[in-house]
Amino acid sequence: MSIIPPASLQAENSTFTTNSSKTMPTSSKVRPRGGAVASPSYINTASDKSKALQRSKWPTAAEQRPPPKKDKRSIAWASTNEHSDPESARADNGYGAAKHRKGDRGYQLADWNGDWAPAPVDWDIRPSFQDSDFLDSVEIWRKGSEASIENMDITDFENYDEELVPHAWIPKSINGRPPQVWWNYHLSPTPIPGDVEPEIPLGPESMPFWLTFTSPTSQYIAQPPTPEVDGINPDEEDAKQSQARIKDYGSHDAAVFYINKQLRRKNRKSERRKQERTTVEERKTNYVAPINPHQPKVNIYLRPAFPGDMQQIKSIYNHHVQFTVFCPEGRPRTAHQMLERFQDIAENKLPFLVAVERGGGNINRKLQQVDKVVGFAYADDYNDINGMYRYAAELEVFTHPEYFMKGVAKCLMDKMMYLLDPDYVERGGYPFLGDGPHLGSGGGRVIGTVMCHVPYDAENPNRITWVAKWLGQWSFEKIGDIPNLGIKLNRHVNLAIFHMKTGARIDPRKAM
Repeated sequence: MSIIPPASLQAENSTFTTNSSKTMPTSSKVRPRGGAVASPSYINTASDKSKALQRSKWPTAAEQRPPPKKDKRSIAWASTNEHSDPESARADNGYGAAKHRKGDRGYQLADWNGDWAPAPVDWDIRPSFQDSDFLDSVEIWRKGSEASIENMDITDFENYDEELVPHAWIPKSINGRPPQVWWNYHLSPTPIPGDVEPEIPLGPESMPFWLTFTSPTSQYIAQPPTPEVDGINPDEEDAKQSQARIKDYGSHDAAVFYINKQLRRKNRKSERRKQERTTVEERKTNYVAPINPHQPKVNIYLRPAFPGDMQQIKSIYNHHVQFTVFCPEGRPRTAHQMLERFQDIAENKLPFLVAVERGGGNINRKLQQVDKVVGFAYADDYNDINGMYRYAAELEVFTHPEYFMKGVAKCLMDKMMYLLDPDYVERGGYPFLGDGPHLGSGGGRVIGTVMCHVPYDAENPNRITWVAKWLGQWSFEKIGDIPNLGIKLNRHVNLAIFHMKTGARIDPRKAM
């Protein structure tokens, strides 16, 4: 039974002698566990005394707490100070200290934030890992493996077209049977149950490779005869077979032919693009702009429109709304409505220009408040910027009634075509104030087609004849004429449609 000291037993001023030179005091009270009483004389040896002392205590809270579980997923780098010496690292083949092999590395992969911790600073001088037992394991494997080494006579170079097969490759048994027995069973009509079916069906004429050696001592096996293939008789083939035979270049020649064909196509395409660029550059370089027959007869300059210009632009536009058939509206527009139109055009990166007559004062002051707008022109989306007509724009030009036939519209058209057509060379003859990438050749957006819708009085066809000649200076062509489409000012109104193609190159496969 258990021998437990009583509660009243106190070992005062006594010591237990152990293997070490130190002594363990026992002046503390011994807590009871129940049972009989153990006299001090029971403790004879140092080890017995130590065990008895351990049994003489109740377990503490720390002792009752279960040991912490080790995180098997945690991986640690080798401690920096353990491999500070490269020579010591080479001595253990990159393993590190013995405790590294046990998994306790002391240098965690993750920092306090859960991110990757930096590698130890001496990693760049550490040797690569080497397994010192690798060669020993290879030697053990070699000695434990069955090897068949034979002297092979391969000096018979006349059989260079045959296959060299060592006799050691002949299996000793297949599925527990001699090779020839296994082979004969598989040639039988009913295979033996449990045998593996061959991937290739075997016929009566099939022979195992160990029976095809050219001689019992030879290491060469005879090659199967090449089957004879009858070719096409040219005298019996039809036209289709003849063309197929002539164009049959074989796999290698066909691949080379296809590659060369692709290269020729790529070179032709590259040469065509180079020629197009050269043609455009030469045309721009050698182009001599004709003398503008409509040089402005007033002191004007052109510039981009400002929101402050909308009041004067509204006045010009409403004159054509009220007194001409050139605008489809029947009621005057407000400055706010013109501002909304201006904002939509600017947002869609299309040009909106004004022709301004110089007024008094400094031109560098607020131009829209000092100078007088005598004409304006703008290009708007033909339908919708996100639709299929996104590369088409509609051009409109309006002049102040007091400045008709003074070259104002001519200057506006010249500059607008420069901003819409990348191949157009402006003729000039007027100053232009403004700078920016959207004011260069081609403007800020790619436009492929420019449209002009010109309403005119059905009773005055001479008017549209003059307009067609005037627009023809910029390569516009009349492509349609709709009679009696509208009614305004007690007249029938026809609609003439003009269009021109710009020099922009648009690939429809990549346009949307």
